[in-house]
Formats: sequence, C-alpha cells, structure tokens
Amino acid sequence: MASGSNCATDYIENRIINCFLRGTLLASASPYIGLFTSTTASGYETGVPVEEPSAGTGYMRMTGSGADRPRYTTERAYTTSGTYEPPVLYPLWYVSGASATNMYEIAFPTPTGTYTAVEYIGIVTGSSSTTTGSILYFYSNLDTKPVPDIGNELSIPVKAMQINLSDAYSAYLGNTILNWFLNATLPATGLPGNSVSIGLFRHLPDIYGKDGDEVPKDWSGESGSGFSTGDPYEPTGIILATTGYTRKLVGGKGNWSSPTIGYTDAQSALTTSLSWTAVGDWGIIEGYCIFENLTNNILFRGYLDTPRQVLKGDTFNIGAMRLRLG
Repeated sequence: MASGSNCATDYIENRIINCFLRGTLLASASPYIGLFTSTTASGYETGVPVEEPSAGTGYMRMTGSGADRPRYTTERAYTTSGTYEPPVLYPLWYVSGASATNMYEIAFPTPTGTYTAVEYIGIVTGSSSTTTGSILYFYSNLDTKPVPDIGNELSIPVKAMQINLSDAYSAYLGNTILNWFLNATLPATGLPGNSVSIGLFRHLPDIYGKDGDEVPKDWSGESGSGFSTGDPYEPTGIILATTGYTRKLVGGKGNWSSPTIGYTDAQSALTTSLSWTAVGDWGIIEGYCIFENLTNNILFRGYLDTPRQVLKGDTFNIGAMRLRLG
C-alpha cells in the first residue's frame, strides 16, 4: 500500500546533518503514525504535518513504536513438548541498511465519518494532530488512495509501509538513524561531531561500504599500479612509494554551513577548502565519502559533478562551499 524513495523530510535531514557533522545533539521523541490528505508533496518537506483527517471522523494517530509486541498473534505459545514458551518480542520496525518496514499490521480506528482521500502516511511526533510542535520525520506515498468511510476500517498490512533514505546515506548511518527514531535504539558509538573525515574514490563504494576503490596511500609491489580492491590502509607486499594521499579531517561545527530548512539543493556545505598534491598518478576520481573518523564507518557518499583524472604532480582541490550535502 505504501512506498517511498527518499522519505525523510528536509527538516529531519537538516537535523541529521547538524548531529552527525556539526556535533549538535539530535533529540528524538516517541513516534506516531499519521494519515495525510494533501496532494502537494513539497508541503511535507518542512516537517510540519499538514491536512490530517479531522478528529470528528474518529481519526487518531497510532503509536509508531512497538518494541514490546509479541512476534506471534497469540499471547501464549507452547513448544512441541507442551511446555510454555513466552512470545518472542520484536520491534514494530524491521530496519535493514537505510530502509525500514513495518512488521505488524497498523490498524486505524473505524471511521465515524468520511475522510478525504488519503495521499500519504507519515511518522510524526505527538499523539494528536493538535499536539503543539508536532514534527513530521518521514512520509511515504500510498500506491492506492483509500477514502475511509463510516464503518470501514483502514489498516496498513505487514511490510506495506516502506521508509527508504536517500542513497547519499550509508547503510551504517541509515540503520543508525532509523533504529534511533523508530525503535528507540540509541547510537552505539555516540555522535561523531568533531571527528569526521573525507576520502576520495576512483570507484565509489555501495551504501554498505563494499566494492569501493579509494585512492591508495601507497603503491604496492604486488599490484604495480596501486590497489583496485581491498583496504588501501592495509597494503600488502613491498611498498614502492607513497602517493601523497590521505583522508582529510574536517569535523567541527565551524566547518559545515548551518542547514536551511526546505532548501533541498544545498542543505549544508563544507565551508573550508581542501587540497591534495599527488606524488604519483591517482587515476580518475569520481566521488567522495564522509567517514566517522573514530570508527572508519562511512556516513555519507556522493559523486563529483565531473570525474577528474589526477596525475603525478597535480593538485586536487575542493573549494569552500563546493562540497554540498542535500
């Protein structure tokens, strides 16, 4: 019933940037699930919930957390030997990489009046549409547009609601964010804030950090012209020469512009310039990754506007405000 590509609102994406790049604590609240009738998707991006069914129709938001729900519909389960086995508890949301889906049916109260056609379903804060300061975190388009009528219950089947973050997010960061907001699981490593770095790639890794080709730190005797696979920070064989490459530490609030709510083209930009001088041929640089420096986990990834070949003696620059997230 529900689907979604980049389902995070600009509001929450900006807060994520503030948290993971600028060291500003990102507060989370108990999530609720709401229905929305506005047909203008851009209206949702500011994070302000708009056009929910009126309370006079019997509509109400449903709880969006569920870490205390049993895996099975029965309250009691027995093993084959007849001994009692308590139901296994699972969260409402199953998170994998940068995506999440509902593992339980989400049933809304039976309407006492007719709704306008429901266009979107969203994850919000606040138990009611009248809650002051309610924030829309994520929203998802409905493949079919139900018009709940008196006596006709609306429910979201198991695995029918999909929340998918942008490909700019790594699986590590997406998993951290979605579990944090949906399943109340706090980040295990804390917030990187002032300890993030940028690396350059000849072939950008996938969202799981695999199959990437980072500019190597050293040329190895085994590969001759440098690494095409493996970890460039753990070279094997005889090191013939350094390449002049290393990741650049760019953490800190002052190094990233303050995100602007609703400005989707440039939510935040690196305010300082970066420069590398190639001691050897680096090949063609196609993109970059932003790393959580203390753990080596990728946070964000992106492509250069135009790939660039870097030869021995070349200087590779990223000018201030040229590297943008958004």
